Amino acid sequence: MGQRPKVRMASMELVSPTHENCSAMWINVIPSALKADDAAQLKAKFNFPPEQHFYVPQEAYDTYAQISKRGAALEAEWNTRLAAYGEKYPNQHAELVRRIEGKLPEDWERALPVYKPTDPAVASRKLSEIVLTAISPVLPELLGGSADLTGSNLTKVKGSVDFQPPSTGLGDYSGKYIRYGVREHGMGAIANGLHAYGGIIPFVATFLVSVKAVPFHFAKITHPIEFCVICCWCC
Repeated sequence: MGQRPKVRMASMELVSPTHENCSAMWINVIPSALKADDAAQLKAKFNFPPEQHFYVPQEAYDTYAQISKRGAALEAEWNTRLAAYGEKYPNQHAELVRRIEGKLPEDWERALPVYKPTDPAVASRKLSEIVLTAISPVLPELLGGSADLTGSNLTKVKGSVDFQPPSTGLGDYSGKYIRYGVREHGMGAIANGLHAYGGIIPFVATFLVSVKAVPFHFAKITHPIEFCVICCWCC
């Protein structure tokens, strides 16, 4: 892989020549930017060109260029293997590519239940259960669960299998229902990872909405266009 570029970081005691006292650093540097002469002296101390802004050493460019080349080679190898898989298993290949590209099955929306304004009021968690039950058969990439509130959230579709080690006797690795435990934040982070990996539509549920919202806000920043995690609001 080659040697990684050196990353030069100032310690708290060496923030700038005029702020070498740690207490002074916290008082003066954290809430406000360094002055121009302080910044120049700090750069010089660590052998960076003091007159340049946003300076990145050439060795960093060279290292990432190598990573880019390696990634391109791995992608080419993957595309070759995927094409060979398509020749041998055309149906499975088409389904896999559909999921990777984020396309929904044709006419999937026909499975959705239909309601009228005159229909009687129904709790949102019950409506969520009805919708999940209706779309799960036509959206095989749908995978998710609840943070320790399955019985209250009504998120487990009848007949679904838990994603569990077979040795537990509670499910197997073909299962698409995840019992997250009391881990709302972790559940949100896992859902982000499932979506980022691709080919999966995650869904999550809990009553502690604010806890799981944090990782979702982060996901919207990193993937503002294609972010898609279904949240079952339970009221």
